[in-house]
Amino acid sequence: MILRPGVRVPRWSPEVHLARDVASTSALDAFGHRAPAGYDAPAVTLAPPQDMVVQGGSFVALGAVEGPIVATHYLATDAVPDRLLSDAAGSPRRPHPVAGPVLLAGNAAAANYYHWTAQCLAAALHAPTGARLLVPVLRPWQRAGLALAGIDPARLVEIEPDAVALATAATHTNLTGGDFAFMPHPAILDAFARLAEPLPPSPWRGAKVYVARRDAARRALANENAIEVALAARGFATVAATALTIAEQAALFRDAALIVGAHGAALTNLLWTRRGGPALVELHRADYLNRCYTRLAQAKGLRYAALVSPGGNGGRSDGGDWTADLPLLRALLDRWGG
Repeated sequence: MILRPGVRVPRWSPEVHLARDVASTSALDAFGHRAPAGYDAPAVTLAPPQDMVVQGGSFVALGAVEGPIVATHYLATDAVPDRLLSDAAGSPRRPHPVAGPVLLAGNAAAANYYHWTAQCLAAALHAPTGARLLVPVLRPWQRAGLALAGIDPARLVEIEPDAVALATAATHTNLTGGDFAFMPHPAILDAFARLAEPLPPSPWRGAKVYVARRDAARRALANENAIEVALAARGFATVAATALTIAEQAALFRDAALIVGAHGAALTNLLWTRRGGPALVELHRADYLNRCYTRLAQAKGLRYAALVSPGGNGGRSDGGDWTADLPLLRALLDRWGG
């Protein structure tokens, strides 16, 4: 069943600025070419109900009708149907019977703030009426997102990583698969914006905000203190998203006038912005060019600039301190009036 028909998101005009010492690469060329391009957001679909076996942790599923459900293999390392009932060592997993109707609202990357919010929470928002939601064991911030979405906790069925759900009348949506990580559907994004509308005004309403990354475990900015000092002199407030509740983060991104931040989980909160909302400057590493937030900004119609500085760890997303080009950032903000 098609919940939302596919739609063309038109070409736009992001700014891409390279630090002087960034060398040309095929990845950089692809980023500069693809960032302005339009894209086709796929139709949002909901599969017919069927009995399913769903592996805890990865959410890889086997359906009585479909067989291996390929959409559930996204980012999973154990997408082998004959192992669904056992772990990697062959030990049986604990059975967890789940009576339907139920919707799969998890994937292998559900512990990641971006993948949980943009995909799993999005799926939960589009669950069939009366369906329960099969989710991983939830962390407090995930519960907060579900509460912000008005989802009754009684609808949630949590599955442990060492268990396997034996679900009846289960369905799945392609929102949790790979299509939407880099091709967000505007109608799905509008659903997040509507949820943010009733929130109280943010203390940073109309403000210029630097979203700090000082508490991040990966891809730390070596010159973040210098960036904070330079931006403070321009009237920017420095905010660590992790110090705020989910609702406060949503209100901040809804209400701010200009946001500067390094590529990272905090920019997931672009989901909550209105169309044509805050201007965004995203600081990128040349060896880790990820377009997920670029696409969110495109679908939201935001003024956007990518500032690309030399990388720090050979393209690994899980580490490597790096330095953002502060003179390049100053020059951009001079032109933008920030």
